[in-house]
Order: sequence, then C-alpha cells, then structure tokens
Amino acid sequence: MKIFGKTLGKDIPIIAEIGVNHEGDIDAAVKLIRLAKEAGADAAKLQTYTPERYASASDRARLERVTQFALDEAAHLRLAEIGKEIGLPVFSTPLSEDVVPFLDSIFPVFKIASGDISFQPAIAAAARTGKPVILSTGLASTEDIDRAVGWVRDEVGAENLQERLVLLQCVSAYPTPMNEANIASIPFLKERYGLHVGYSNHVIGPEACYAAVACGACLI
Repeated sequence: MKIFGKTLGKDIPIIAEIGVNHEGDIDAAVKLIRLAKEAGADAAKLQTYTPERYASASDRARLERVTQFALDEAAHLRLAEIGKEIGLPVFSTPLSEDVVPFLDSIFPVFKIASGDISFQPAIAAAARTGKPVILSTGLASTEDIDRAVGWVRDEVGAENLQERLVLLQCVSAYPTPMNEANIASIPFLKERYGLHVGYSNHVIGPEACYAAVACGACLI
C-alpha cells in the first residue's frame, strides 16, 4: 500500500498534524505547512468541517470558536497548491460528512479522527471515494474498531481492505504520559485486523515514536 509516495511496510511516512492550529488564519496555515516541509515531514494534515454541522448552536461559545477556526474552500485550494509547489502532500480530516466530496476533489487521503470512530456517515463517505482512509482509534474499544472497519469493508470490499484502510494506535490524552502510550496495541491491532497500523503520537519527545516503529508502526 502506498501513501504520500511511500510504501507502507518498507517506508515510514511522517505526518505533521496542523489541525486547526492556524486558528482560521490562512497565512498561519501556509507557514505551518512550509515549516512541516522544512522539518522533514512527508505530509501535513488539516481539519475540515461545516461549523453548523460540527458544533451545536446550544453551545454558542464553541460554535463561535469553531466558526472562527474553519477554513473555506478557497483557503483549502490555496493550501493544496502550496503543498504541490513545495512537494508536501496536504490532506485533511472531515469532521462533518458533507465536506468529503470537496476534500475528495483536492486531497489524496482521508483521516478519520478518534472521536469520529462511531460516526458512520463520515467513515462511509470517505471510504466510497476510493482513496486511502487512515482511521485513528483513541478511546475506542475493540467493538468500536470492529464496527468501523466493517463500515469501510462494506464500501470497498474485503478483498480491497488492506489497500484502502490504515489504523492508527492512539491514546487520546494531551499530552500522553510515556508510561500510558500503550505501544503494544500496535502488534495487537495488526494481528486482529490484518491491516497496516500506524501510531498517532501525543507523547512529548520522540521516544514513543521510536518504540512504535520497533513494534511495527507503518506511519507516524
């Protein structure tokens, strides 16, 4: 399976998480993408959503914040072009399923956030595009992962699953203490699902990433 021009199992792509750290400032997003390239990352990831579909109107402060942090389609197009110019693939996490068709038109890969592992509309929509899906598993039970993998399998077929889905072992704590990183979940997930498994790092410092690679992580 190839992602970002790298062969999983042979190469270990490194993804720089930008998310919404640009806080809605396109110039800040451009700077972060350029810094990711300078740091040696193989790809940079954003988050994309329609604010009204992502945050409830009953929580006015949160809705205002996510609206402020959201990038519009023009901004995404500019960032995709910047990525092409500097040779750094850019992609995104659809936090609301309605943005999947637009992301499909400009980005090569989809990432599903840990918090959306039970959100069938986004998972199924991403799988239907025919592009690779990276699924993060923070806070998920094996039953949650079984169900999400099943949703992807339903869309792509069992025979295509290994070429279309990557799991990420993840601990959803910010930051994660080193003694709670649970790196041993990587070989567990590989054996249970027969898929490539990467590692989503929330531990400060590189040591957890080194351990993840030693345990067979295919991307970081």
